[in-house]
Amino acid sequence: MKILIAPNAFKESLSAFEIADILQKRFNNIAPEYKYQNFPISDGGDGFVDVLAYNKRLAKSVFRTKLINGSEGNVEYLYDESEKVLFVESASVIGVKHIPVSERNVFDYDSSTLGAYLFNLLNRFKSEAKMPERIVIGVGGTATIDLGLGASAAFTGIEFDSPILKMNSFELMESIQNKAVMSCQVELVLDVVVPVLGTVDMLSEFGAQKALKWEQTPTLKKLLSELLSEIRLSSGRDYRGEYLGAGGGLAVGFDFLNPGAIITHSSDFIWNYLNLKSILPETDLVITSEGRLDRTSLLNKGTSVLLNKCREYGKSLIIICGSSDETIRRELEGGGITVFELKDYFEGSIMESVRRVGEGLQKCVDEIISGLK
Repeated sequence: MKILIAPNAFKESLSAFEIADILQKRFNNIAPEYKYQNFPISDGGDGFVDVLAYNKRLAKSVFRTKLINGSEGNVEYLYDESEKVLFVESASVIGVKHIPVSERNVFDYDSSTLGAYLFNLLNRFKSEAKMPERIVIGVGGTATIDLGLGASAAFTGIEFDSPILKMNSFELMESIQNKAVMSCQVELVLDVVVPVLGTVDMLSEFGAQKALKWEQTPTLKKLLSELLSEIRLSSGRDYRGEYLGAGGGLAVGFDFLNPGAIITHSSDFIWNYLNLKSILPETDLVITSEGRLDRTSLLNKGTSVLLNKCREYGKSLIIICGSSDETIRRELEGGGITVFELKDYFEGSIMESVRRVGEGLQKCVDEIISGLK
């Protein structure tokens, strides 16, 4: 039997690579008769750079920059010199992981530190006479909902004294539109497929993850609608219903200021770019992971990409998660998918399953092998 170990990261816990390593070591110890292949995945969110470094065999580099929380940190990136492509991860600079839960407030933070990071990093490349021809940005896991206007403004070298959502919409757009950016093709890899604004949109689906309170939602929706109206007046394009809601709409600002920006969704990225298409047909069983398995997991995130492809190719799929929404779990299990919740190994305690995640993963492997035998 050929088993593909294709985990996604546990947000704010283990990377996809760390999960894959724990799983494979345990599998090899107790069932060496099977064939295993590690294939850590990322849908554009947390772990994007790690997964690409592993997949493309590229060495990671670091660049010191200001993070969303105001501190400075060494942020990892990849540069494929042969292809002249720079890979960066939005979550590493403006990720929700950088802000304690008690301090998360989408009105107080924007994506400008990501734009400043890109601006300064590209200037360094330019000074070294090895300017990238393309920059690929993994989008997901951010603490922001500012349509990427903070990032796209800072990408042009503009600095503001206030967060984007506390500025006048008209004055903001006057400041950033028609600004020249560096001559570099921009590609954004989006971790989810969700509309910017609508009845079901990025606010309803992911606002809570960024600590957006329900009573704040009407105010934020009004502000975003005003910004989108200004963008439409300037560009003739209405982004409201477009499926660019990943990372708080990060792709909107980049697409607006970088005509011709490439938008890639996680399904294409995992299948074609990471080349799952060359591995899955020869696989018998796929094992993936998701920190919290719920409805948002099925919005074209890594888990749902594997789910859809396994169904298409008739492959068995096991999902290991920290915890799950009971309705989603029943729905998946009714469709032949096996779901393991790590909290079940610790008397239902999510906190304990996080603290002892490595132990939980090993217990899960034991149960999987027991079922196979």
